[in-house]
Amino acid sequence: MSLIAPAALKQTWQKLQPRERQLTLLAIVCILGTVLFNLYDWGAKTRSQLHRTLPQAQAALTRMQEDATELTRLKALPTPPAQTPPALKDAAQTAATARQLAIKVTLGTDGISFEGQAPLPGFVDWLASLQTDLRLSPTQLNFTPNAQSPHANVSGRLQTTSEGR
Repeated sequence: MSLIAPAALKQTWQKLQPRERQLTLLAIVCILGTVLFNLYDWGAKTRSQLHRTLPQAQAALTRMQEDATELTRLKALPTPPAQTPPALKDAAQTAATARQLAIKVTLGTDGISFEGQAPLPGFVDWLASLQTDLRLSPTQLNFTPNAQSPHANVSGRLQTTSEGR
């Protein structure tokens, strides 16, 4: 589609009757007015939406900045020294006893082993505390529900994670 040359447009305009020229100008003004009104309306709606979402975005930014500050602070803390395997075994046994779990923790050549009976919520809490506090992660888990008791038979192996916090 080729563009209409200004000379051809001027010639077509001259052929129009005065009333047709007025109606054409009125149509052009209406179209331009509609376009301008829609642009203004879109801008007003967008501005209103931004005014509603800006406080939430600012609050999220503040939380992220606080989190970044806390992360920097935590990274600056010295890494606690690694505990010896016997000390880890004793700490794991103490944590199980404190939660009233009938779990026996032993030290083997391939890490720390455990076996006993425990309710699922207490057992999961114990494992989470071992991972958080002692950096011990399960490498093997056996969990067998017991139909006659709310406790299940649990056993497995734990190993220290080499990663920091």
